[in-house]
Amino acid sequence: MLKQTWSVNHWNINYLNVYSYDASNNLDTQLYQLWNGSSWNTDLQSLYTYDVNNNKISFVGQSWSGSSWTNVFQSLYTYDVNNNQTSEISQTWNVSSWENDQKRLYTYDTNNNQITDLYQFWNGSSWVNNGLNSFTYNINNNRISELSQTWNGSSWVSTEQGALTYDINNNLINDQYAIWNGSTWVVRFLTDYTYDVNNNRLTELAQQLNGTGWDTTRHFSFTYDAGNNKVSEVKYGWGPDAWDNYSDSLHYYYSNFSGIINLAFGQEINIYPNPSSGTFTLQSTNHQINNSIITISNMLGDKCLSLSPNPLNGTSASFDVSELSNGIYFVQLKTNDKTITKKLLLSK
Repeated sequence: MLKQTWSVNHWNINYLNVYSYDASNNLDTQLYQLWNGSSWNTDLQSLYTYDVNNNKISFVGQSWSGSSWTNVFQSLYTYDVNNNQTSEISQTWNVSSWENDQKRLYTYDTNNNQITDLYQFWNGSSWVNNGLNSFTYNINNNRISELSQTWNGSSWVSTEQGALTYDINNNLINDQYAIWNGSTWVVRFLTDYTYDVNNNRLTELAQQLNGTGWDTTRHFSFTYDAGNNKVSEVKYGWGPDAWDNYSDSLHYYYSNFSGIINLAFGQEINIYPNPSSGTFTLQSTNHQINNSIITISNMLGDKCLSLSPNPLNGTSASFDVSELSNGIYFVQLKTNDKTITKKLLLSK
């Protein structure tokens, strides 16, 4: 991937990322090079390894000294029998060996929903608690509560909590977040969402408590074509007495390409709407989605989420990924005999 920037009347070369992949199409190396004006200077590289289920188990960052590669940092990952990530340990290189830095531990319920996320740091001799996030779900596996706590040296102290509600189609329609003031919960932020008959998100309205009342802070609106593809989004912020368009309006255009289509990959699963504003439906023509393992990874191959289907029927399920940042992701569906990957654009 070549990065260039436009300067008046010509392109300036910035950097080059070179990727290589293993036999299972997992990213195994990423080389980062800088342009010095006449040639490429090697700067950094990332190395990845995977287990037999294609879960990433290590990520090593190295810098080029001019003659050899030097370790800088690494992350190590573990998984349970359902391929849910259970731990991540971050380490830094201290000339001759790796030193622990931070650790995260994850637990899941029987439906593979994440229920805890524990943060710890290394004090030089042992791991020390730092933060804890806990989650609960309804019978449709929608996350309905989030609780954040910090460690005070002897016990957990609550700091923030969130409550989420859904409609009968499992669309998120409201979320609100509260702060613990020492004696009670005070709701500080809330967001309302609306949808069309095809479960496409139409609006997103956010408010913030100002001490005596609620201030509207942002308003997003979206439109879609007949195929449930997003065609526009407009983002507003509330000014002194009116809505201000604080972000350029976005418009999406689609084309039908002719040529050779890989039926095995192109038509076995479908994602809509895509781009997605935070929720999407995965539809399969040949596979039972509720018996599949579904994960979402970012452009670097890092696994961001392990998803539990909310079945609409045997071959269709809806998902909520609104906790992810905007960007391009890859949705991977694993069955007993194959793995299928589709690209998802998240734009909230």
